Amino acid sequence: MSEDRIRDLEKQIRYLTRSIDDIKRVYEDQIDDQNNKIRDAIGYCRWLMGTKVFKLLKRWRGRQPLDQVINILESENNIQKQRPLRPLSDEQIEILSHEYTKYDVIIISNQRLENITDEFEKNGHRVFHVNPDSIKDITAHLDTLVFKYCIRDAIIITDGTDNYPGVDYLCGHYGFWLINDSVLTLGKYEDLNSIVKKEVPMISIVVLTYNNLEINKICIKSILEKTAYPNYELILVDNGSNDGTAEWLDKYKALNMPNTRVVFSKENLGFAAGNNAGIREAKGAYIVLLNNDTCVSRGWLSGMVKHLEKESILGMVGSVTNSTGNEAKIKVDYYDLSGMDPFAYSYTSEHIGELWKEPRMLAFFCAMIKREVVDKCGVLSEEYGRGFFEDDDYCMATRKAGYRIAIAEDSFVHHFQSLSFDKLEDDKYKELFDENRIIFEKKWDTKWIPHRYRYGINRETNTNGIE
Repeated sequence: MSEDRIRDLEKQIRYLTRSIDDIKRVYEDQIDDQNNKIRDAIGYCRWLMGTKVFKLLKRWRGRQPLDQVINILESENNIQKQRPLRPLSDEQIEILSHEYTKYDVIIISNQRLENITDEFEKNGHRVFHVNPDSIKDITAHLDTLVFKYCIRDAIIITDGTDNYPGVDYLCGHYGFWLINDSVLTLGKYEDLNSIVKKEVPMISIVVLTYNNLEINKICIKSILEKTAYPNYELILVDNGSNDGTAEWLDKYKALNMPNTRVVFSKENLGFAAGNNAGIREAKGAYIVLLNNDTCVSRGWLSGMVKHLEKESILGMVGSVTNSTGNEAKIKVDYYDLSGMDPFAYSYTSEHIGELWKEPRMLAFFCAMIKREVVDKCGVLSEEYGRGFFEDDDYCMATRKAGYRIAIAEDSFVHHFQSLSFDKLEDDKYKELFDENRIIFEKKWDTKWIPHRYRYGINRETNTNGIE
C-alpha cells in the first residue's frame, strides 16, 4: 500500500476506528498472505471494531472508493458519534427520582407464581410478569418493558418447565441474572434472597476518601440509593482526613450496616496505597475502584459486570462520565445533579450492550477489575506516591498479562474530578506529574502518550455545567 493511500486513510477515518495503526497493519499484511502476523492482526481488529466494520475494511483493499467506505463506517461504527437520545416520559422521570436499592424480579411463565411474587413484593421489590404464550414479538415486548419501567438490576425466574423465549435475550443483552429453579420450592423471602446472592457474583466497591466531607456524603449516598445489584459489599477507606470526614465515617461505621466496612489510616497513604488497603479487604469476584468525587447512577454496576462476565479476554472496564481526560468522557445535557439521572438513563438505554474497545487507558475514577487480574498483576503500584499514573501503570500491567480493557457505554458515573489535586498549586501539580511520568516511562521502557478524547469531545466539553 502506498504512503499516500495510508495518509489518506489515516486522515479520513481516524475518528471512525479505535486504532488506525492496527487498520494499517491489516492492510499491509494482506499484501503478503504468507505473513504470519495476519492472523493476530485480523483477530484483534475484529474484536476492536466489530465484525461488520472489519469485514468492510477487509473487502476494501484499496479497490472500493474510499468515500463509500467512510459512509458505511459512519453508520456501522456509530458509538463514535453520540446518537440522539429518546425522550423520557413524566412517569419515567418520576421513577428515576426514587431510590433504587432492591433488584427487580421478572417472572417469565404462563403461571403467576403467587408465593414468589408476594414474598418479593412485600420486601420492596418490583415484580413484572411476562406470559410468553400471549406475546407475539417477545423481544420487542421486553425492550418496551425494560425501558418504560427503568429496569437496570434484575433477576429472571421461570417456572422451570420450559425454555421460554426471551430469557436468553434478557440475560445476554441486558445482563440480567437467571435464577435456578430451586427458588420454586422456597417459601420465605430470606431463603429466596439467599439463593439470588449465591447465583450472582459478589462485587466489592472500594471508595477512598480524603477530606471533602460533603462530596463524600454525595458519593456514598448515591451508592446506597442507586445500587440495586443483588450482591455487593462497600469498603470505605479513609486516607487520613482532617476535615470531619473521619469522624463522620466513624459514626457511619457504628451503624453496623450489612456488607459495609470502614478502614481508617492515620495518615495520607496516597492513591495507590489507600486503595490497596481496600483491595486487600475485598472478598468479591470483581473489585470496583471508585473515586470519592463521584455520583453513581442506576445500573452502574450491572452495566460493567455483564461485559466482564461475557468476554473472558476483558480484564477491566470503566464507566462513561461527564468529566475525565480520556475516551470515557461524553457530552452531557444536564447542569446540576437533579438532571443527571434522566440523562444517564437515556444515554445508557441507547447504548445497552456496547463497549468502547481498547481506550489507551482507563481512568480510575471508576474501574471494575476481575479478581483473576488482581491475582496475576497484584495490587496498585505504590511507587507513584501521592498520585498520578497509577491507572496508566495498572492498565499496562493488565495488558501485559494478556487482557484487554474497555469502557462500558451502558454504565454512567458523574465525576466532579480531581478535587484533591485541584488544591495543589500549578507548579507542584506539574512537578508531581512529571516525576511520576518519568517513573512510568522507566518502569515500562516506553514513552508515555497523552490520553485522547473521543471524536467531538475536548477539554472544554461540559465545562458550563457542574464540575
